[in-house]
Amino acid sequence: MSNTGHPGYRRRTVLAGLAASVAGAASLVGVGGAQPVQGAVSYNVWRGQYGGGTEKRIDVLADAKAWKRAWQGIDKPPAAVFVVGKHRGLFVSQGQKMTGGFRVEVVSAAHDGNVVRVVLRDAAPPADRFATQALAEPWGIVLLETAGLRVEARWAE
Repeated sequence: MSNTGHPGYRRRTVLAGLAASVAGAASLVGVGGAQPVQGAVSYNVWRGQYGGGTEKRIDVLADAKAWKRAWQGIDKPPAAVFVVGKHRGLFVSQGQKMTGGFRVEVVSAAHDGNVVRVVLRDAAPPADRFATQALAEPWGIVLLETAGLRVEARWAE
């Protein structure tokens, strides 16, 4: 079965930068001209409104067992196969919210040497739209194609 049939599925390839020549050496410049990075990382994102837990957190999923446990925690079957040596995952909980409409967004995902750095955003529902009036525990699960590199994830400031 294709991953695209799973509810909440999103596929993104972060374009981490544009090639530029500085003093004859090629380098990459981060999105928006920010920090230099060495390469983009492809990833998939699945999101939901209920079951993420009451505490805001980011868990790195380093193996297939942790990947499966994350999906079991939200009472859903894994939407993709976790391949050791190719993937790393993130389980992201936004904590308990008073309404629906919140979502996890990946701001950037890029490798820098032996580390994949991921920046996440705690996105709120648009102020001019209606949101479900119920307690929600929004979550996101991110599958990164990392070639087994270590992953560091943080919330955007």
